[in-house]
Amino acid sequence: CDITIGIEDNAVAHHLSLSFPNENQMLIDVNYLKGEKVEAEVLTINGSLVATSNFISIAGNNQFQMPVPILEKGMYILRLSSVSGAMVKKFVR
Repeated sequence: CDITIGIEDNAVAHHLSLSFPNENQMLIDVNYLKGEKVEAEVLTINGSLVATSNFISIAGNNQFQMPVPILEKGMYILRLSSVSGAMVKKFVR
């Protein structure tokens, strides 16, 4: 399942897409405006934390591999946070 989300007028990044190469791994492709430390969190739609990882981004295209537990069918939230701001996007698994 691949998910692509375009981000407009965002001071943190231009583009975000997600894919799941296997049940317990998520690939996050994101184009950041500058390099910085990024915290990625996957939450249930009710706000319960499912997984978290930290990455160092570079200016431009980035691909992060994030281990996640096997996600049951449903809606989830991916939150990418840095000192420049945050992106919060919903996805369906």
